[in-house]
Amino acid sequence: MKALLTILLSLSAGTALAQAKPCEWYKFVNDENIMVLAYSIPPALVHKGYTCIAKDGEIVKVVPRELTPEEIAKRDKDIAKQKADEAAGVARARKDQELTRLYASPKDVEEARDRKVLSIETAIATTTSNIERLKLQKQRLEQQAADREREGLAPSPDILDNLKNLETQIVDKEHEVATRKAEKQQVIDQFRLDLERIKLLYGLPSDAPKGETAPASAVSKNEAPVLTATAKSETPN
Repeated sequence: MKALLTILLSLSAGTALAQAKPCEWYKFVNDENIMVLAYSIPPALVHKGYTCIAKDGEIVKVVPRELTPEEIAKRDKDIAKQKADEAAGVARARKDQELTRLYASPKDVEEARDRKVLSIETAIATTTSNIERLKLQKQRLEQQAADREREGLAPSPDILDNLKNLETQIVDKEHEVATRKAEKQQVIDQFRLDLERIKLLYGLPSDAPKGETAPASAVSKNEAPVLTATAKSETPN
C-alpha cells in the first residue's frame, strides 16, 4: 500500500513538473501561412493560435486560434439552442409526469376531454338561447317603434334606449359564443396531443395520422419511461 502511494505521488509530482515546464519553442503559422518553429511568437500572430513546446520536446500547451465574429455568433447561437433544448426537455418530463399522474389510460383522457367539451357546449347553448331571447325582445320593441311611426309619432326615448341596450347585449353574447367556440377547439386540440402522448408513454399504438403524434425523440432516457396502463383511484380534473 505504501509503495502504491509512493508511485502515485511520484506520478503526481511528475505531472506537476511537466505542467510547470517553460516554453522553449513556439510552433505557429506565420504571415505566409507556413508552419514555423521559433523561440518566440510575434504578438500580431498570437490570434492565429500556437503550440508551446518544452526544451525536451514535450508539448506544454496548445492555444487555439481566436474565433471570427461569425464563429462567435454561431457558437453563442448553438449554446443558446442547447440550453433551450435542455429546458424544453425538463418541461416535457414534468408534463409527462403530470399526464401520467392524471391519466391511467387513454380512456381517462377521452373521458376528461368529453366532460370539458360538454361543459363548454352547454355554456354555448345557454348563451345562444339568451341571444334568441334578446333578439325577440328587440323585435317587439322595433314593432312598437314602427307602430308609433305609422301613427305619426316618434319612437319614445325608452324604446330607443332599450333597443340600444339590447343591441349591445346581443353583440356581447355573440362575442361570448365565438370565444367559447374557440376555447372548445383549443380544448379538443390539446386533449388530442395529450391522448397521443399518453399512448406513447404507455407504449400503446397511436391512431393519429402521421405527423400528428408527439415526436419519438421527445421521449429520452431522461424523461418518463414507458409505463403500463393500470387503473387509478384519482379522478382527472
